Amino acid sequence: MIYQNAKHRDMMGEHLGEYCYTAYQKRPDICPGCHVAAAFRDGQVHRRETATEHGIKGHIDVEVVSTPLREGMRRRRGACR
Repeated sequence: MIYQNAKHRDMMGEHLGEYCYTAYQKRPDICPGCHVAAAFRDGQVHRRETATEHGIKGHIDVEVVSTPLREGMRRRRGACR
């Protein structure tokens, strides 16, 4: 994570510098079917519904939208989740 908006931070806690799969899914490696990885691969927007367990708030259902970020018209620079 290189950026979290205030709403996301309030909902999920501070996770700057962590990998999303570690911070939110408690996994040691990338999630199967990762939409951020898919956005990097094909340059398309991907979305899914998922759930995670929050230490204080318990079970949280979320919609994850992964959007590629571009530098210019072609080069993929990153992804926004």
